Amino acid sequence: MAELIINQQIASLRKQKGITQEELAGVLGVTNQTVSKWELAACCPDIQLLPDIADYFNVSIDELFFGINAKETTVDSVPWDDDDTIRAVVFIGKKIMEKTDDLSNFKFIYEGEARNVESQIDIQCGDISGNANAGCDINCGIINSDVNAGCDVCCADIHGNVNAGCDVNCMNIDGDVSAGCDINCLTINGSARAGQNITRSS
Repeated sequence: MAELIINQQIASLRKQKGITQEELAGVLGVTNQTVSKWELAACCPDIQLLPDIADYFNVSIDELFFGINAKETTVDSVPWDDDDTIRAVVFIGKKIMEKTDDLSNFKFIYEGEARNVESQIDIQCGDISGNANAGCDINCGIINSDVNAGCDVCCADIHGNVNAGCDVNCMNIDGDVSAGCDINCLTINGSARAGQNITRSS
């Protein structure tokens, strides 16, 4: 059974939000001594206050009681269709994390060929027969459709359009290329727009 850590959670969430015990007490309609007792584990919040506390800190009641490690890693529903796309998503419990610097330690690595790949983080894989979308870098072999990356794109061949937040380094691109920084390719069969330099042979 998971350990109850509601007292630690309230203190931690309050500090993350950058508010005092008195400010939290004012929001919840209790005294700051009451909040202090919660955080010192002298007592627990009234059960009727739990939804208000969870809503204020934008967490579930489970997370309030047990912390994020005790939450389930499965979801009841996801915001996409049941298709052939391989998705790499980071969850905190049942909540999908938004793109943040906290994801920099994660990398999505898939061995073999994939149809479509979507990831909030870096993608590293073999060939992709469809689209590739990543919040950070894309490092793959051949991609047979469009590519969108928040950071760098480094692939052999891309048979579609490329949109990258930073650099694009490829052998051949059949479509249009847009990069926030440099484009370095042998051949580009479409238009090319770069925030800095474009290097290509044709």
